[in-house]
Amino acid sequence: TNITANNAMVSATGIANVENANIKIELNKDSRDSTNMDVKSLPIWEIPDAAKKAKASGGSPNKFWLQFYKLLALPITMLSMALFAGLMSIGLDRSGGKIQSVAIAIFVGFLMFFLGDMTGLLATSGILPPFIAAFCPPIFILAATLAFFSMREDGEVNFND
Repeated sequence: TNITANNAMVSATGIANVENANIKIELNKDSRDSTNMDVKSLPIWEIPDAAKKAKASGGSPNKFWLQFYKLLALPITMLSMALFAGLMSIGLDRSGGKIQSVAIAIFVGFLMFFLGDMTGLLATSGILPPFIAAFCPPIFILAATLAFFSMREDGEVNFND
């Protein structure tokens, strides 16, 4: 594809004046801009190739690797949320405090969402590795849930004994 411009004038500072410009552009299926691709629409088995293509074309592959690792971390996320839901339902049967349990559950849900988004933004900008950004929030929530579950089932821990 050729783009031809005749008598074009660029006047950001009023310096350039182009009489004839001929720009050759080749567009095909493989040369599309992979950095503007919607990552969530890709199947998991195509994400590594899309990340490699994005890096080869000069873009950042971080959003592709982040989505890939988030999909791999999804079972841990679901496990942590299911254990947390079980923990909240145990508390309802034994100690009452339904409103307190609902408030804690809402807070933990927002915390999980906030941590996931914050680490995702840090990974997309290149500050944090995508693997760390995808796996840390679910593992943190899982560890906190297991610790809280242990404390609730065994009672308060007294380190002075």
